[in-house]
Amino acid sequence: MNKYQNTGSFYTNFNMNYAPSKVWNFSGSCLYNRYGNPQGVSSGSLNMNLGIQHKFFDKKFIVTLNISDPFIQQSYTSHTTGTNFNLESYNTTQTRNYRLTLSYDLNKTIDAGRKKLLKAAHRTDS
Repeated sequence: MNKYQNTGSFYTNFNMNYAPSKVWNFSGSCLYNRYGNPQGVSSGSLNMNLGIQHKFFDKKFIVTLNISDPFIQQSYTSHTTGTNFNLESYNTTQTRNYRLTLSYDLNKTIDAGRKKLLKAAHRTDS
């Protein structure tokens, strides 16, 4: 009599990125995990992430919005089997999250300051 049931693990991930112009960027991902072990227990989870980004003021000011699990909440399923029983468990977690990011690129200002420092350092060296 075999007490163990062979179950497999499965992992899949789908990513997409679309940039219709130099100032717009759309991204998304979907992830499914299924874990199994020899005792007949398997569990799975599904999650999703969507993002949109727009650049303003000559690409210096960047606004990004990310949404985790926008359409479905993260869910977990678990199956346990034995010689005389079969147990299935289902759990949903409230995982919808929103993140708004505002950033400003100071790169040209920093580069101008570096150039001034380098010029001043070369003057003092000679």
